[in-house]
Amino acid sequence: MVMIGSKRRKDSSTLPELVDLLMIMLIFADTIINSSWLKAHRALELLEDYHSRLSDPSDRALRMAIERVIRIFKSRLFQALL
Repeated sequence: MVMIGSKRRKDSSTLPELVDLLMIMLIFADTIINSSWLKAHRALELLEDYHSRLSDPSDRALRMAIERVIRIFKSRLFQALL
């Protein structure tokens, strides 16, 4: 729940989900630095899994953003950089 003034509203992005997303992003950053293809592949699997769990209509923007990131990570250019 997020407090807005004196009203409460349900926040679709819970802290554990944001921590998971941050960890995935850190794995990708580490992967780029260490050039480890296996780590990149595992991080992509985690990102795809996280994406598949976003089913609430309010998560639409986040789903679309993650889809763009997934397409980038699957691109030939990104694969060549690994």
